[in-house]
Amino acid sequence: MPPSARRNALLCALFVGICILVAYPVSSDGYLDDFSYARTALEFARTGHIVYNGWTAPTEGWMIVWGALFIKLFGFSFNILRLSMLPIGVGAVYLFHQILTRFDVCQRNASIGALTLGLSPMFFPLATSFMTDAPCLFVLLLCIYMCQRAVASGTPRETLLWLLSAALLNLIGGSVRQVAWLGALVMVPSTGWLLRKRRGVLPASLAAAFVSLIGIAALMHWFLSKPYMAADAATQFGLVHSYSARTLVEELAKLFLCLLLFVLPLLAAWWPAMGRLTRWSFLRGSVVFGLMLFCLKDAAHRGRLFVWLAPWLYCVVSRNPLAFGPVPVDQLFGSSVAVPKWLGVALAVVTVGSAFILAEQLIAKKALCKPEANGLSGAERSALWILGPFSFAYLLLLFPRAEMFGLFDRYALCLMPPAIVLLLLIYQRSIGPAVPVVCIIVLAIFTVDAVGDTHDYYADQRAGDLAIQELVADGIPRTSISQSINTDMWLQVNIAGHVQNEEASADNQPSSPALPKHVPAVPCPTRVAQWAPVVKPDHYVVISPSLCLQPSNYPPLNYRAWLPPFHRSEYIELPKYIRQ
Repeated sequence: MPPSARRNALLCALFVGICILVAYPVSSDGYLDDFSYARTALEFARTGHIVYNGWTAPTEGWMIVWGALFIKLFGFSFNILRLSMLPIGVGAVYLFHQILTRFDVCQRNASIGALTLGLSPMFFPLATSFMTDAPCLFVLLLCIYMCQRAVASGTPRETLLWLLSAALLNLIGGSVRQVAWLGALVMVPSTGWLLRKRRGVLPASLAAAFVSLIGIAALMHWFLSKPYMAADAATQFGLVHSYSARTLVEELAKLFLCLLLFVLPLLAAWWPAMGRLTRWSFLRGSVVFGLMLFCLKDAAHRGRLFVWLAPWLYCVVSRNPLAFGPVPVDQLFGSSVAVPKWLGVALAVVTVGSAFILAEQLIAKKALCKPEANGLSGAERSALWILGPFSFAYLLLLFPRAEMFGLFDRYALCLMPPAIVLLLLIYQRSIGPAVPVVCIIVLAIFTVDAVGDTHDYYADQRAGDLAIQELVADGIPRTSISQSINTDMWLQVNIAGHVQNEEASADNQPSSPALPKHVPAVPCPTRVAQWAPVVKPDHYVVISPSLCLQPSNYPPLNYRAWLPPFHRSEYIELPKYIRQ
């Protein structure tokens, strides 16, 4: 490994950490599902028991103890829990840089690849949350790194030590989110197969995977026995799923397009080669472009244009007001803004066009390697065996969820490291040792978007905090105010102890606040009204005025955002009541 590798990895990690602090992720509210994870960590800090609340399917595992430690040291707040995730987020960037270096990616490319992950509009906001996505990625990257060390070991004994350690740490670390267990179940045995010529390595790796499977089954049995542990219906064993091929293909295609978008800073490396395409390539490109425009026009005609606009899947990168159906109250969920149609079309064209240019370049060269190269190098072969089976297994696990519930954009996060490794290795073999400057330019644009949108999300939350403080100061009960998914659900789990679901016993339900004195003329439900019945709002804090609400006497709370629209407001509105 080059002497500068650790220094460059540390600089990349520190830069991402500084960007997180610059984004100023401070508010009294959480991010997406933070309320559920935070409540479990808080209960563990208070009682020493793991108490779930019927919402999140991830087991959370060691993250409960990690969050409880920070609560014990500094007291409880969402800001403290976000701070506890900072070393995990920057640690993932450091590990990924080391992984890229060990796959024989040059230092310049390794730094750009690590920052493509750390500063992506996907990973960056999740690194400021107390959700399991970033810790899960950290655990998987740690397993990849340890498998690499096993490959680089000089003796069978050292190889076995690294592989067995990888399986053990992954068994423990994977408790944070079940998909992380693919490290012990897939990565370790596939690495063992790669090193099968070393004495005793393959049997030991298979045995480690089998023992890990037993340990995982025991852990899952224990977790599922806990009250209000929400088992994901899409992943329960024994259930028979009737798959729709069209739905599966559509959801997986959108996930693949999301992945291409997130690694666009590296796909841009092939832009300068566009001038070397043949006329047949341009002809094929014209056909692809024409088909794409036809599909977009047809989707617009059928009122489904939003489905196929970049970034295709919603949650972290883009807020989709239609994501939960025709809900008339526009409250904060995921990204602070929805990607406008013109930008969605532009990003779709650029993403698909970049992938087409890459494909044409590979076809023109008729191989992934230079003429003088013979076969795959040792690092490339190890990348294939460590990352390939894992990626395939991960996609298989997404099948039930894709068919039953649809996918979120954040499910592409675990596929980003394999995609980045693949693109950088292909570039180094087929074109040259260092990606062009255009990659840095696109990465800078992505960085501005990631940092700016994360800042704006929490700026919106802070404005909402002020609105709630103003209402409470005027004597309005907190349970009569609806602000966001996280705040409403936080009230629910704190008052009732769990979300409203079919597992909840009526005897355990708290007495609900009194119904409003007036009957609403127009139903105006929030996205989580069915799960948070303790919140019976007669005041709504919303991002934009709603058709089912009417203005209140409270003026809008204005704040400045870093991304357009720069001037935004939080509105306090009231239901439209029937006159009595």
